[in-house]
Amino acid sequence: MTPQDKLLLRYFKMKFKEYDYDFRISSDGNQHQLHLYVDCAKMDKNTSSYDENYRNSLYKPRKKGQGFYIYSPSGKFEAQITSAKKLIPIISNDYRFFFNFKNYEYLDDIEKRINEILNESDAGYCAFKADWDNPVVKIEFRNTKFRQSEHFDYNLQKLNELISPHNITLESYSVVFVYGR
Repeated sequence: MTPQDKLLLRYFKMKFKEYDYDFRISSDGNQHQLHLYVDCAKMDKNTSSYDENYRNSLYKPRKKGQGFYIYSPSGKFEAQITSAKKLIPIISNDYRFFFNFKNYEYLDDIEKRINEILNESDAGYCAFKADWDNPVVKIEFRNTKFRQSEHFDYNLQKLNELISPHNITLESYSVVFVYGR
């Protein structure tokens, strides 16, 4: 780790000290990366570790009934990289920001339980995924009996009616319906 990397890491730990963020820096040649390791269990209402303040500090939720939703949670961290470089001129490396994930092993059990529920209802299957630019875990539903022509909120409501009696909530995930193949 270079002295610039150490300075940037200190800056981020100081800037976000009120949150229990796990920042790490890696580099591959000339490409430097700042990673925030998101604690999935703290973001998920299906766990006893859920921390609403932690979640809200990382992600602004979609409001009920809100249509198409564009929000870049990585933007506030990318802006802080720019601020750090202005404040501490010695930091001259270009850094890319990424979300990574930790404490996500419990998702296998939730995915298995949801797939069992879907299988009983012949309602397709699901899989968890994660993206580098979003701290919220995505759950994709494929080959579902929910029609593409229906409104997203209607399909989500029907899916919740299937799953909620089993004490599972989808509120903590970014839900995606994949139609077709």
